[in-house]
Amino acid sequence: MSREKITNNELLTRIDERLNYLRVVDISEIKKHLETLNNNVAKNTARSSANASQVKALWLVIIAHLALLGTIIGLLIHYQG
Repeated sequence: MSREKITNNELLTRIDERLNYLRVVDISEIKKHLETLNNNVAKNTARSSANASQVKALWLVIIAHLALLGTIIGLLIHYQG
């Protein structure tokens, strides 16, 4: 892969163009976007944690209902027999 040969003036021109581009980009806009992303990540993490808690609670309710159902079936069998 050969590198193109450029003069110092061309190099300075390219650097100047890139610096001009960077001057156009507003740092406060970038900061605002990063803060928004950070807030979204925090919200999603909290939501995920809440969902995990709800799933655990749901499993506990299901297990309790199955235990109650087993008890009722056991009592029915005991008193029917």
